Amino acid sequence: MNSKIGFITIGQSPRIDLIPDIKKLLNPDIDILEMGILDDYDYGEASEKFKPDNGDAVLVSRMRDGQQIKLGKKKIIPLIQKSIDYMNKIEVDLIILLCTGQFPLFNSKVLLIEPQQLVHSLVEEITLNRNVVIIVPDEEQLTVAEKVWRKRKIKFILRVASPYINNEEIEKVALNLINEDISLVYMDCMGYSIDMKERVGKILKKPVLIPRTLIASISNELI
Repeated sequence: MNSKIGFITIGQSPRIDLIPDIKKLLNPDIDILEMGILDDYDYGEASEKFKPDNGDAVLVSRMRDGQQIKLGKKKIIPLIQKSIDYMNKIEVDLIILLCTGQFPLFNSKVLLIEPQQLVHSLVEEITLNRNVVIIVPDEEQLTVAEKVWRKRKIKFILRVASPYINNEEIEKVALNLINEDISLVYMDCMGYSIDMKERVGKILKKPVLIPRTLIASISNELI
């Protein structure tokens, strides 16, 4: 019997923009189950019910039809826990939250991976006090991103380019960084694809990290 990984997106499933990248890196004997915390809502309902309040952290994800949606972190925490409970009930071997936001501790009998601490720690360890570019999807995330990365005590440059709206913006950001002294680019959202990673790397001639490929590698080690 194949092992099963449950993927939870904070948008809607299926994530046809994300899961194929992960699947081609996973061992062939691993089955994928995915669900989205917004699967029971349409865009209008979700954008109104879960819109960020003043002072709440803004998270960005994707609806089934490709639309970008902004969500307030505090409002979606119960939905994430509900999805984790369901994945526990259907007995997957590993649960992965497809979001790099910072969350409180969730309850799960099954091993649960929340990517932020893993990926951010890796970025901190390998930059060795050299400049790293952090790309986030939305302007409204800059304040929180600044606080989060300051705690890591690394030298960083923050830039904004959404993976869900206009991919040309990602290339523009990279082109504007050509003359910067940087050692690494980290694209801090599950929405950034292997194709986006490769385009940025080609422009800057620097290593580029994206969460989805790192999570796929970790999954192979754990399963």
